[in-house]
Amino acid sequence: MSPASRVPSDRLREMGNSGGRFVRRPTNLTTPAPAIWLYAFSPRDPTSGAWQELCRPGPDGLTLAFPLPGYFTDDGSYIADAQKFTITCTGGAIGKCVRFGYRP
Repeated sequence: MSPASRVPSDRLREMGNSGGRFVRRPTNLTTPAPAIWLYAFSPRDPTSGAWQELCRPGPDGLTLAFPLPGYFTDDGSYIADAQKFTITCTGGAIGKCVRFGYRP
């Protein structure tokens, strides 16, 4: 299955009622087992209209992210929810844990 078919683009464009201001570009990169497809997310700045990377570079230099089923509360608790998902950057704490095999 291709990375583009993993997450429907209409679901990603609906994130945060963004009105289609998010663009996702599937990459050909995956993590080691278990494989996770990595994506480049670019929101459009509402003031300037310029596209920006959603994620800051991680230690490996990547500015990529991936969808993770469920969501986290303000106190950091993970809620498993098949109807919602979280976009996590590979350089963030959650992204690093998942990439090392520690899923919530």
